[in-house]
Amino acid sequence: NGDVKSLLCNFSTLDAASAFQASKEKLVCNICEEAAAAHRCLECSEFFCDDCCRPHRKMKATRDHNVQTIAEFKEEPVLRTFRKTYCPTHPEPKEMHELTLCCKTCDHKPICYDCIVIDHKDHDYGFLHQLAQDQRAEISALLAEVRERGDVSRAAMTRIAACCQDVTERQASAEAEIDALFNQAYDTLRARQKEALNTVHMLMKEKQKTLEAQAEALATFQSSLSSSTSYVHRMLGSGSDAEVMLSKPVLIQRLKELQQQECVLEPAASADLWVDQDSQSLYSVIAGFGAVHALNVDAGRCTAEGAGLSGTQILDMPSEFVVTLRDAEG
Repeated sequence: NGDVKSLLCNFSTLDAASAFQASKEKLVCNICEEAAAAHRCLECSEFFCDDCCRPHRKMKATRDHNVQTIAEFKEEPVLRTFRKTYCPTHPEPKEMHELTLCCKTCDHKPICYDCIVIDHKDHDYGFLHQLAQDQRAEISALLAEVRERGDVSRAAMTRIAACCQDVTERQASAEAEIDALFNQAYDTLRARQKEALNTVHMLMKEKQKTLEAQAEALATFQSSLSSSTSYVHRMLGSGSDAEVMLSKPVLIQRLKELQQQECVLEPAASADLWVDQDSQSLYSVIAGFGAVHALNVDAGRCTAEGAGLSGTQILDMPSEFVVTLRDAEG
């Protein structure tokens, strides 16, 4: 909504900045303000020298506090109790309004002592450091669950990456299969084409031979007929009566032989030949030839039905049921 004040404070960044600044300065005891700091109280966020730390450890109010050595602090300086947090509702004086209480009624909201008198009067509250332990445990449990989801999502990412690799590899192999399939089909069509052309060649060659033999027989007949009729014509035109009468039996016999000789006058073969061009059936086959299918199962749309489902939890007992797989389109 554009309100910068509504943004959450990044305590981790502030702690890191404060720890970095402290690492650049000489750490002095916050009690005597003279001796070098040797310890640090996590609850009080104060530095102590060796002498001032002893009573702090023995006092009833502070003997249960966690005290850290300076060496430990330098190894891991970013700690949650390094900086005190003050009430935003009562900013002045700041030192008098540290957030040390927690309102249970207001969803464990951190408050100061003035808050319980004004804004949180009659509310149920407790000490912040005590209630924070339970809240930390609750948040930690939720954090563990969320991190577990992170592990699951990372495993899913690994599977998806492997599946992507499988898809890439399968694409290459499928393309090779399609190339091989269509190359084989192409070779088969080419072979069939060659076979059909050879059939045409043989059929037409046979027709050609038949017609050539018929033409040769007719040519022989035509030659014999021409020579015989020419001879008879000359005999009748230039021969004497005696010669015609003497040659008559031979002439009559020859002419009758030519007259009665059987000849195939119509072509014994024709150019008729047809090619089966039922291309529609071929095209319908080609339309589905090499069809590619992919299976994308949507687990949320799949169902299992049947009476056998009730017996699937009994070991060593066979059961029958129907699993229906559906894609994203149902």
